[in-house]
Amino acid sequence: MKKTYKLPIEYEQSYFTNDLKDYDHIILALHGYQQSGEFFYKRIEKFFDLNKTLIICPNAPFLVPTKKEEGWIDTYSWYFFDPQKKSFYINYEPSALMISKLLDQLNPLNKEVTLLGYSQGGYLSPKVAQLNKNIKKVIGLACIFRGERFKLKDDCEYIQIHGNEDDVVDIKESQNEFEKLGLDLNDYHTIDADHLLTSQFFDKLKDLL
Repeated sequence: MKKTYKLPIEYEQSYFTNDLKDYDHIILALHGYQQSGEFFYKRIEKFFDLNKTLIICPNAPFLVPTKKEEGWIDTYSWYFFDPQKKSFYINYEPSALMISKLLDQLNPLNKEVTLLGYSQGGYLSPKVAQLNKNIKKVIGLACIFRGERFKLKDDCEYIQIHGNEDDVVDIKESQNEFEKLGLDLNDYHTIDADHLLTSQFFDKLKDLL
């Protein structure tokens, strides 16, 4: 007989930030599967000049190392889903709780937060927003908002950006799920891109932030 038990484990994890103490707004950015907070932070730093904006790019809690020619590098996952069995080994809840708590610690001024989520981080983003009162805008990049996994907030804006050549996350399914949530399709933006987090995504983000 298989049964479950809870693991009350605490351990240190890293996040990447510009570490502003005096800020007007926060961008919280959640990376994709087998990526890192550093990956997202470097792209935000490259494409945006955001004065008075605190940037927070955490690593996901679950280590999934990636093999490179020079050896293994540390990359991470927010959850684990088996697409064949259509079931979770680890669902959204642990990561969403972790990120919400981290955000509370790093936002003593209780400023409004825009949450960017790319790929796997985008799937998770609305669940994080559900748990944290300061998140007022969620922008999902190359992802699907799965309505059965979270509850929409009345005081939060939900937006998506999706590449029309995405060969990883089906754009039609993504649009259909967005519409099923009762969200305005004018807030669903398609761009000339595939699944990679390239400059086209950031060009569009500049219009939305």
